[in-house]
Amino acid sequence: MKTLITIFTIALSLNVITAKAQIPNCGFENLNADNTISNWGNIYLFAIIIDSNGVSHPDSIVFDNQFYAPTNDSHSGSWAMEMRNAYDFTANEGIAGSVSADTDSVFMGWSSFQMIEVQSPPTNMSFYYKYFPVNNDSAVARLLVLDSWANQIGEAIIVVSGTVSNYTSATTPVVYSAPGVAAYVVMNFNNFYTSMPGVNQPGLGTRFLVDDLSINWTTGINEVSTNDGMFNIYPNPASNQLNIKTNYNKEIHYNIYNMYGQLVLQSNLQPSDAIIPLDKLINGPYNIELITGNKSERHSFVVSK
Repeated sequence: MKTLITIFTIALSLNVITAKAQIPNCGFENLNADNTISNWGNIYLFAIIIDSNGVSHPDSIVFDNQFYAPTNDSHSGSWAMEMRNAYDFTANEGIAGSVSADTDSVFMGWSSFQMIEVQSPPTNMSFYYKYFPVNNDSAVARLLVLDSWANQIGEAIIVVSGTVSNYTSATTPVVYSAPGVAAYVVMNFNNFYTSMPGVNQPGLGTRFLVDDLSINWTTGINEVSTNDGMFNIYPNPASNQLNIKTNYNKEIHYNIYNMYGQLVLQSNLQPSDAIIPLDKLINGPYNIELITGNKSERHSFVVSK
């Protein structure tokens, strides 16, 4: 009779939480000696079955390049982060590319989320991205805010969907849902968002590129000042209306998408009276695409009535 022993192999990176810091390497410009992006990574475990004859039987996994890697297709500077997916044909399930921020240059944590100590609470999160989904995939960025006991007190979440071929800005506020003093943050990008209806597996071939992550803190200091957005939207969260501020004099076209990537509202605005009524929208997160001339930009906002 054959005896089966299961062991696990570790793919990609391994980190410890060290001194106080804000989120490091937000522009993804610093690379390690092995060409991985400094301060960002993840851990992946794959099962290998070894029978009584000492023969190993690994799962049959197809990779679409690396789960995460630097790419020179960047919004600014030399490098951006690109995530891709894999598929495990033995388990019949997709495996999503995902990265988290870490204080060490080489990611060494034993989970996909790493806590980073902070000295002030964040107020909003933004970044530039491209997205090339298959099978109606969507991706997600999450910033979690934790107190000194690692209890979650706030969160910022941006869901992206639909093909976005040019680098586009996405931004959203941190929503605080519990009292407490911010002590840690967790920053994660994932190439699959499980709440999308009708999508059960990460699609092999989906690509998610991110660059120029920016976190604003209550000190008013912005970690990365490369955001050169054309539009400011406020208030965020919004209740009855959304105001658009821009220095451009051309007509503005807008498309508003819900968290599932469905178009729920669109129209045109004059820059002198750029107010969007939100009475037709229910509470929840949304993405707005703003277009003027041949320029476009995306932002995230929350409706809370």
